[in-house]
Amino acid sequence: MEGAGAAVWEGARRAYRRIDWLIFEILGPEIEAELPKRIISDTGWNAYYIRDFDLVRSEAGEFEYREPFYNWLFCPSDRARLDAALISSRFRVIDAPEHEAS
Repeated sequence: MEGAGAAVWEGARRAYRRIDWLIFEILGPEIEAELPKRIISDTGWNAYYIRDFDLVRSEAGEFEYREPFYNWLFCPSDRARLDAALISSRFRVIDAPEHEAS
């Protein structure tokens, strides 16, 4: 259900310790409510904005939207562990350039 991200997170939040990877579509209302920042704060997880095959690392929910990408990856894996897990895939973890942070 589009636009229900905050409600979905409220339901999942209680079980986050049993979740290894969470891929979440986050739309305008969730961005305005700073949902990525909240998930990071609630869990201590790492966050990556999924932009095609680039996973753009986000320390505190900051990102630059690029059409048509709305998905985020949240997980306990830091950059090194995620890089290792993705070694045989087309995905790569990158840091957002300074001018991209929003």
